[in-house]
Amino acid sequence: MPTFDFDTPYEPTEQDQPHTANVFGSYRLTPSVRLSAKALYGSGFPVTSGLPLSVTGGLPIPRIGPYERIDLRGEKSWTFQRWKLSLYTELLNVTNHDNRRLSAFFVDPVTHKTIVNTGPGLPFIPTAGLGFDF
Repeated sequence: MPTFDFDTPYEPTEQDQPHTANVFGSYRLTPSVRLSAKALYGSGFPVTSGLPLSVTGGLPIPRIGPYERIDLRGEKSWTFQRWKLSLYTELLNVTNHDNRRLSAFFVDPVTHKTIVNTGPGLPFIPTAGLGFDF
């Protein structure tokens, strides 16, 4: 069983994201047409190795840049006697932010600095689809 002490240094988890906000709104234009929007923001997501601090030597914890995204959606539905058909279109990442995602990181053995490699995240993507409710 692990022991806890007040002198134990802080070690973040993958869920440690100090700044996050999610906003969602939906408006029914007519009984069969709905418009909605979603905005996401997060910053300070830590890069964790999963290794104990005794192995990493208490190196500073690097963090990935902010994540920002706005999604828009429009939906038209038709109701039948026993089922409903919905046609929708979505615009994902409308503002086309470059939301980087962690791909790899390592510690430079000479300088002992953490080097973080990131890859591109979700670009602007228009989508369309059909939904069937029974």
